[in-house]
Amino acid sequence: MMPTPIIVEVWNALETRTATNYASGFSGLDLSLAVYKGRFVEAPSVPSVYIGFISSTQQNGTTLTRYQGDLVFQLYCFTSGSDNYDRTKKAVELGADIQNRILEDRTLGLTAGRVDNIVIQSTAVDGDRYGFNQVGVCILQATITFVSDRGV
Repeated sequence: MMPTPIIVEVWNALETRTATNYASGFSGLDLSLAVYKGRFVEAPSVPSVYIGFISSTQQNGTTLTRYQGDLVFQLYCFTSGSDNYDRTKKAVELGADIQNRILEDRTLGLTAGRVDNIVIQSTAVDGDRYGFNQVGVCILQATITFVSDRGV
């Protein structure tokens, strides 16, 4: 069996960590069955999270068999709410739950030494602005620094 590229390993780990019941978190939402990999093309289900792969940058390490790189993923977190503030606040709360869950284990549960660091940036917008009526959106951009013996 061929090894799995680090991109796919991390993508799967992000999905596994995100698909959680946050009943005791900030949002109180259950995303156990509401996390999808890939980009959304239509109005998303609410609440839900879509995890999309954005890019990979790699460079040689200090030896010929060691590579370092960054993987960038975007997590689109969708919630509902009665007005602009309410839905944006709920989206931010869901984003905070997901950030906490991902950062609980900065290795993402992968083999020791595969993931060096995770940095997450966050922003929130009202979905009405993009044609998603009554939907709040929190966008998390996760940059995962990794090491590999093959570069991918």
